[in-house]
Amino acid sequence: MSSTTAGSPTPLSRFAAFARRTLRNPEMRAVMTDALGLFGTGSGTVELRLVHAAGGVWREWHAANDQVRELSQTEWPAPSPAALTVKFDDGEESGFVSVSPVSSEAEGLLELLAPQLGTVAMWNNAMRQNRKHRRSETELVQAALRARDDERQRITHELHDDIGQTVATLKLQLKVIEKRLRSEFATADLKDLDDARETAGQLLGRIRSLSHTLYPHVLDTLGLVPALQELSSQVSNPPELRARCRVHGEPRDIGRDEAVALYRCCQEAISNTIRHAAATELDLSIEYSAQTVRVAIEDNGKGFDPRQFYDTAGRLMSEGFWTIRQRMSAVGGSFRVGTSAGQGTSVEVIIPFKKTEAS
Repeated sequence: MSSTTAGSPTPLSRFAAFARRTLRNPEMRAVMTDALGLFGTGSGTVELRLVHAAGGVWREWHAANDQVRELSQTEWPAPSPAALTVKFDDGEESGFVSVSPVSSEAEGLLELLAPQLGTVAMWNNAMRQNRKHRRSETELVQAALRARDDERQRITHELHDDIGQTVATLKLQLKVIEKRLRSEFATADLKDLDDARETAGQLLGRIRSLSHTLYPHVLDTLGLVPALQELSSQVSNPPELRARCRVHGEPRDIGRDEAVALYRCCQEAISNTIRHAAATELDLSIEYSAQTVRVAIEDNGKGFDPRQFYDTAGRLMSEGFWTIRQRMSAVGGSFRVGTSAGQGTSVEVIIPFKKTEAS
């Protein structure tokens, strides 16, 4: 029987156990705390430092007394001359791991630990940069969506308050002219004038429809439920698609941004159904619970293969679904799609109610 079986573990065996734990949990603070414990078998306070270049700054983790501090410095944080130090490379100012006090056991253990700790530090830095880039990309997309919504609202006001009112006035003027001509020239052929007034009426209807599509005023005046009920009632193209809207629970206010996000998601989902599903029925349900508002759009169309939902990099293939996901992410909501070939499609969006001080 070897001496390591009955006695205390050797530095090598302690390092092996440390390496296995690091693979399970590579979070830097946990790793530094664990590494500190490898040196803390003697008396006195042990200090462990890890310094690594990260995004143009020097990031340092300092572990002592089972506490880990994280520091960021622009200047090179040189190792203490009294500490045992192992650099990550041979440069003048490279990252390093150092430990004090110095002992023969610490020297051998640090040589083993340094590559492992350097790898963990690089992994954490890479993950930090990845999260930062993902946040930046998400913020950029969300800013673009907000700008698009603001521009749609501006165009809606111009259509409704300017162009729409002008066409409405033109239609009224044509009617006045028609009445005057009929009273003065009873036998006059006013078919062209009738056609012009009808054309003006059709144009006014299209302007109002476009204005509502760009931004529904009912959303601001009456709220989410009436806006979604009106949206479902407008699903008439193709005419064979029959839409229903149901409400469950007591409607509550969820905030303007959240209401706009839900409405836009429903528009995207319904648009996908009309363009691609070949469906004859569409159900829009709005469900209020104590914590959330859930909106689901279900159709009986042809559906699609879920394996075609993402590309090889895990990105959404559908621009409409991608936009829905971004809108839900912007307001802290969630998004889910259920489908299979020949079985229809279900799109579900859920937004939690904001917590108030009273709650």
